[in-house]
This record gives sequence, structure tokens and C-alpha cells, in this order.
Amino acid sequence: MTFSIEQIGRRISGRRKEKNMTQMELADRMGISFQAVSNWERGNSMPDISKLPQLAEVLDLSLDSLLGNGEPAQLLRHAAEGKTEAFVRENHVPQQVFEEVAPMLPPKDADVVFEHTAPPFDLTDIAEILPFISDSLIDDLFRKGVENKNDQDLDDLEELLPFVSSALLAEMVEQRLYRSEKVSSCFPFLSEDQVDRVSAKIYDTYGLEGMEDRDCFPFMSERALAETARLEFEKSGLNDMDILAPFLSQNQLHELAKKAVAKDGVKAIVPLAPFLDKSLLEEWVKELF
Repeated sequence: MTFSIEQIGRRISGRRKEKNMTQMELADRMGISFQAVSNWERGNSMPDISKLPQLAEVLDLSLDSLLGNGEPAQLLRHAAEGKTEAFVRENHVPQQVFEEVAPMLPPKDADVVFEHTAPPFDLTDIAEILPFISDSLIDDLFRKGVENKNDQDLDDLEELLPFVSSALLAEMVEQRLYRSEKVSSCFPFLSEDQVDRVSAKIYDTYGLEGMEDRDCFPFMSERALAETARLEFEKSGLNDMDILAPFLSQNQLHELAKKAVAKDGVKAIVPLAPFLDKSLLEEWVKELF
């Protein structure tokens, strides 16, 4: 017998019927819903690994009879019996087998199997495994993988970023601030405070154009955008403010325009004019004249 969810479902169904049990009766004895039993028997889902010994006992089956005798089945059986580490020490688990079984393993067991079986890898090769191993192991793998490829762009690893902790991503982004590398793919997975901190460092080094090149603005807080606008106005007036203006509120734009007129006259607001509310702009100009 080989491992497949469909075959396991047929074994559960066949054995339940042999014992003259309804799906509801089996569900009651397992402490689950009858819908769960129905999904098992149709091959739509697999019993939780913690339930396998109880299920085998209720059906009067051995775990081998329930799961089959292929490599994935043997790994699952040992995991269900709490013997994952012993099994991987004594048996080589091919990566293909691990990928097949990983969705059914608790994260701690998945970590044990992965650490014993993983060959040298490219980070992008293990993307499908990441949902099933622990966050701490993912961070460790990501850190080592990036460090082993010093020229690895974080944007090239976009499919992995949802699984990496925001703290590690923020650290990686800050390490790359002084390269030409883009890191904007990381921003959706950072907290607002982390994005603001990184963006402030980018502004200090590269100015507004550097922030635009790195797509900072859409992910910054309103507070950080306002502070950046204030600093830029003090440094250069409104000369380059058209880069930042689309991300500022009308109130912020209006205040900048008022300051610019007070300092340099009406012509100073030309860079902001396309972004100012027309009615407010007309009302304000009428007041000036």
C-alpha cells in the first residue's frame, strides 16, 4: 500500500462500514464533526496527525494499515507516535517526500525533518515548504541564504517575504540602504514604524529622489510624510516637492503653499499647483489679491 489521501479516505470509509458505524458515530468517538469525517472519506482532507493513533484504535487498525507503507506514510506514522527525530536519524528522507508530507506535520516536526534532510539549496527552491516550518527556522534560513549570496537582491526573493519576520526584514533592508538595490517589495511586510525609520534614513542619504526610487511614499505614515515635507521645505523650498506632493493631504499641501508664498511670493507655489484643490487654490489666490 502506498500513501495517498484518497486511499486513506477509502480505508477509513471501508473500515467504518465493516464496523457498522455511521459517520456521526465515528465523529462522536473522535470528538470531531461528522463533516470532518466526510471530508476524510472523500479524500478532501487528512486527519490531524494528533488524531491518527486514536482513529486507528477506534477502527481497530494499525497505523501502517491505515496509512500504507510508503516513505511518506512511514514518516507520518513515526510523527504520530512522537518519534520523528528518531526516524530521521535512522532514515534518509528525500526532499520530495518531505514536501509531500510537510502540510500534515506540526511545525516542530517539520523543522526536525527539514534540518535532517535539506541539502544545499537556493532560497527560491523551498518557497512551497515555508508555510509548514517554524518562523524561527524560516528566519534562520533566510538570513543564511541571503548572507551566502551577498549580491542577492531582496526584491528577487519576493515570494519568500510573507514568511519572514518583519524584524529580520527591517534589519536586511537597513543593511542594503546604501546600495542601488531596490527593497520596496519588503515594505508591505514591515510595520509602519519600521517603514518610517528606514525611509528617514533613505531621505538623509539620498533625498526625495532616493525615496521615490525606492517606492517609500505609499507605505509611510502620514506623520512621517509630513515630517519629510517639512525637512524638504526647509532645505529646498518647493523645488522638488512635486515628487512628494501626491502623497500629502490637502491640509499639508495648503500649509506648504502658504509658507512658500510668505517666503518667496506667489510664483513659489507653481510646483504644488497641480496638486492643490482647485476651489481652495482659487479662494486663497483671491484673498491674496
